[in-house]
Amino acid sequence: MFWNRKKKASREQTQRQPIHMEPRVEPLDFTVKATQEEVELVSVITSSILTQDKTDTTFKVRSVRRVDEDKVAVAAIVASVLAQDKPESSVRLVSLHEVNKEEA
Repeated sequence: MFWNRKKKASREQTQRQPIHMEPRVEPLDFTVKATQEEVELVSVITSSILTQDKTDTTFKVRSVRRVDEDKVAVAAIVASVLAQDKPESSVRLVSLHEVNKEEA
């Protein structure tokens, strides 16, 4: 009889696996925007060097950025501390955050 027949095995429910997406890694910016005094000083020095031979040359300095020594020092310290046990290892510093003393 048709009601005693075994039901066909239904399609197995596939469990959804969570998709593991790699976080987007942005390169660290070790530069900061220069102050107006630094921009003027760099512009004067650059213009004197570039116009040394050609006095009729004109150019425009779009932006001046300087290296943030604190970030470079922190990156070097972190890399050396992490590589202390395994000198052949490599470290990739992904982000750098400054913690305020009032919040900590």
